[in-house]
Amino acid sequence: MCSQIVDAGCKEAFYLSGYEQIQNFPYYAKKVYDQKMTSSAELPDFLVILLPGLGADKRLFEKLQGLLKHESVVMDWIPTKGDEPLESYVQRLAQTCNSFGSRRYIICGLSFGGVIAPILANYLNAAGCIIISSVRTPVQLPLSYKILFRPFYVMPSLFYITVACIKLLLKYFLNSFLCCKWKSLAEQFLDSDSVWLFQSLRMLLTWSNNSLKTFTSYHFPILQIHGQHDRIIPISNTCPDYVISKGGHVLVDSFSQEISECIDSFLFRCCILEQQVSSVSKLLDSNVGFREKVSDNDIDTNQSFDKIDQK
Repeated sequence: MCSQIVDAGCKEAFYLSGYEQIQNFPYYAKKVYDQKMTSSAELPDFLVILLPGLGADKRLFEKLQGLLKHESVVMDWIPTKGDEPLESYVQRLAQTCNSFGSRRYIICGLSFGGVIAPILANYLNAAGCIIISSVRTPVQLPLSYKILFRPFYVMPSLFYITVACIKLLLKYFLNSFLCCKWKSLAEQFLDSDSVWLFQSLRMLLTWSNNSLKTFTSYHFPILQIHGQHDRIIPISNTCPDYVISKGGHVLVDSFSQEISECIDSFLFRCCILEQQVSSVSKLLDSNVGFREKVSDNDIDTNQSFDKIDQK
């Protein structure tokens, strides 16, 4: 069931991400790369880069990493430089990915990491992007964020005092009242850097609407997963491709099995898409004047991934 829903959602994600131009290729070119489509054993191996949310770290993805079929790594945040905007920070973050080698990346982010994910994927020319419990553009951020967090942005000292008080309360309640799930999240928050929390909150509140123009130029598939009962970022603010009916905000912990199935299905489609695009590129490169030589009867610009899926 999961793969069927994801497949349906991914088609729209592919179009929104810039791959709609594939439907304008001559139809018999599609037949060529459809016939050359390799088996799953020959498909490229991706490295999944995981980005946690605010106040969380690599422990957030422990369950998910144990279920994913592809290799994954949790990326560490780097310190900010002054009051740099979000886009500049992500550009510097992308430069630290050289240590991961020259493999193709799939960027997966949760919450604040989901905000970073598509921008980072764009800088890295990633094969795909997965957004979990997050938003794609700044206009989708809840208005309550700006109302509640604006005083912290204006008065940083108020933010640091508030965070210190919250950490003291968490230390008191950690072993007495919190269940195992929330205890892990509380421990991650206690270990978080207050300076980084403030800077990340600042970048989120000053996230530029120019990202809307950037988003339309992304040339990779995007899958957005959201919980039906997410109270941090209400589902009404987003347009997810896959909805977990009983899910809240921290989906990778509570619904790790279902999330892993969605990601694996999406990654398989990304693998197929990589092979198809590569085959078409080689075909076009080896045939000068390819479009001019194709007769009008062979061209159908209305073909879509539905046509490919049927073959």
